[in-house]
Amino acid sequence: MIPYLRPLGVFLAVYALLVAMAGEATQFFSGSFFFGVLQLFATLGPIALGVGLTMLIREFDLSVAGMVGMAGCIAVLTGGSNPFVGPASALSVGFTAGLVQGLIIARLKLSSIGVTLGGLLVFFGISY
Repeated sequence: MIPYLRPLGVFLAVYALLVAMAGEATQFFSGSFFFGVLQLFATLGPIALGVGLTMLIREFDLSVAGMVGMAGCIAVLTGGSNPFVGPASALSVGFTAGLVQGLIIARLKLSSIGVTLGGLLVFFGISY
């Protein structure tokens, strides 16, 4: 059996289900629909990439959810005067927090679950 036939069948079934759910709604395949999907992907894609990369090395990063919230807060609070300062500061804080967590995991030979769970709680607390 062709190895890619099963995922292709699942894709076609989901596609058919979406078309059936749309019914006679002509806006299902409109530009605004695709804009909404791409806007959602712009948020979830990098998160999925980060979590997926850590899963490839048999670890798991729980702090991603907390970092997304905290980075958004930092970007909004610091980017009021200049639109480039907010994202740059959020990126630098995220990079620094990831570096610190990575050093703790590597130097102390701890499990990533415990360290990143602590990071998740700290980041949620800061953003709250």
